[in-house]
Amino acid sequence: MRAHLLGVFGIGLSVAVTVPLLLSSSVRAAIPRTLSFEGILSSSATRAPKPDGVYLVTFRLFTNLAPTSGETALWTEANKPVTVSGGKGIFTTQIGTPTSFGSLAFDQPYFLEIQVTGEASAMTPRIPLSAAAYSLNVPSASLSLPFSGSASVASPGIAMSVRNSGSGVAIQGSSDNNGGVVGFSVNYDATSGFSTTGNGVRGGSTSNKGVFGSSTDGVGAQGSSTNNYGLYGNSTNGSGVYGSANGSAGGEGVYGTASGTGAGVHGHSASGFSAVYGEGAHNGVYGQTFSGSDSGVFGRSESTGVGVSGFSVAGPGLYGVTGADSQNGVFGYTAMNNGSGVSGRIDGTGGSGVFGYTASNGSIGAWGANDGDGPGVQGNSKASDGVIGFSASTIHAGVAGVNSGGGFGVYGQAGANGTGGYFTADPGGLALYANGECRVKVLNILGGADVAEKFDITDKAGPGTVVAIDSAHPGSLCVARGAYNRRVAGVLSGAGNLEAGMTLSAPDATGAQAVAMTGRVWVECNTSDGPIEPGDMLTTSDAPGRAMKVVDFTKAQGATIGKAMTALPSGEGIVLALVSLQ
Repeated sequence: MRAHLLGVFGIGLSVAVTVPLLLSSSVRAAIPRTLSFEGILSSSATRAPKPDGVYLVTFRLFTNLAPTSGETALWTEANKPVTVSGGKGIFTTQIGTPTSFGSLAFDQPYFLEIQVTGEASAMTPRIPLSAAAYSLNVPSASLSLPFSGSASVASPGIAMSVRNSGSGVAIQGSSDNNGGVVGFSVNYDATSGFSTTGNGVRGGSTSNKGVFGSSTDGVGAQGSSTNNYGLYGNSTNGSGVYGSANGSAGGEGVYGTASGTGAGVHGHSASGFSAVYGEGAHNGVYGQTFSGSDSGVFGRSESTGVGVSGFSVAGPGLYGVTGADSQNGVFGYTAMNNGSGVSGRIDGTGGSGVFGYTASNGSIGAWGANDGDGPGVQGNSKASDGVIGFSASTIHAGVAGVNSGGGFGVYGQAGANGTGGYFTADPGGLALYANGECRVKVLNILGGADVAEKFDITDKAGPGTVVAIDSAHPGSLCVARGAYNRRVAGVLSGAGNLEAGMTLSAPDATGAQAVAMTGRVWVECNTSDGPIEPGDMLTTSDAPGRAMKVVDFTKAQGATIGKAMTALPSGEGIVLALVSLQ
């Protein structure tokens, strides 16, 4: 056990402040020759305050700060009962009674030694008595301004401590242009305040800082409170509490800690920009927690505002990082109806309301999950795409859907006049690729009018050309030659800007051309057997790749391409035909 001393000394006074004592000798003789002393008994191992109760303490006075061989105490008061109360280890006692100081003159430096009964040795270092005690031998005293004083007090002692047991202020300082109260310390608290129910330190300023603290390696300003604010600042136009950390080794401009259910740092603003404001070369506001269920930074809004909001001039407004596997850099949660765990908004152009990014293989830039029956990710738009995905990969998709439970990987639904799914591609690309069985209730093909199959063409040929089976190259086709050619196979699709409606193709049919097997197609024709009228049967002609009308139906058996749907009065040209091989 040791005493964490607040060392309050006085001359029979409850508040030990040296004040003008313009007393006569007879009045001074009536003042009790006692010293008021206040301290804190705490554990030497944990610094935790000792429990309330009565402890026996021995007080001694010496002329030396450190113990010396053969020295004798000038005065001793042994086994004095002191009462610790209030749950903070604090005790107050009067030394010099009942054991009187006797004839001690108090005309030289004295040092107080304290030993708790039951402890093997006294506490060190001894405590030097302040000027208040020496006024026992002063006929009168006065305090003139400016006043400056210094003392060498070892930690955890305090050079000057004032306590007001009433409802007033223990120390008040006022300055028109600078600090009302200024404290400086190399290794301990420059200014320390303690209050049971009020503010330990409170400052107010019209145009500067209400409370200002500066420290090289410690805390610039620190406050502690059990049920109220440890450090409280109020400002009309500036910052209620302002902190700055300029060291290269790292520090916090404002640091708050709460061991109970309160907040380490609490800010309140009735109408200002922010209750808590942070600015720094790295992090404006930094939060850290060692709890497995709480947040490093937690924001709450009691109205329709935002609990936590971030803004950046040139970088991310809100940025989250996690160093643990299977955790989230930014995590949003709501237990309320119709709300969002994470919501993003952008009012500019070309940006993203919510943006997710990863450079790791197998990771996901933005991830949504739902353990109920709602969507994992949902996008809404009034004038554009609700959800859009981009990919620069040759084997992956801009938007991918996977379902391991037997449902739909990708699902689209539209209203009465809309489209459930729309696919398009640049020239040369595929609008839709299905690697597996496809089922449709109704298939409505727009833009094309025939069913075609892709074949290798051994001759150079263009759309509308009549082709036939190439006997020299099994499985391939060539330009049809000769009238009434029974090897005729169809017409190359695509003439007259009428593309194939459906194309059948083998996986290895690279470079093959679509041949219309049925349906409407434009055909290169001539009038070698007479003008062509709608309804005429068409067959091959002596002109390579050209069709003509059938006039010999006996020869036309097995050599018919289909029926003409438009006329060709003379010469050569294209005729719209309904392909039906016979």
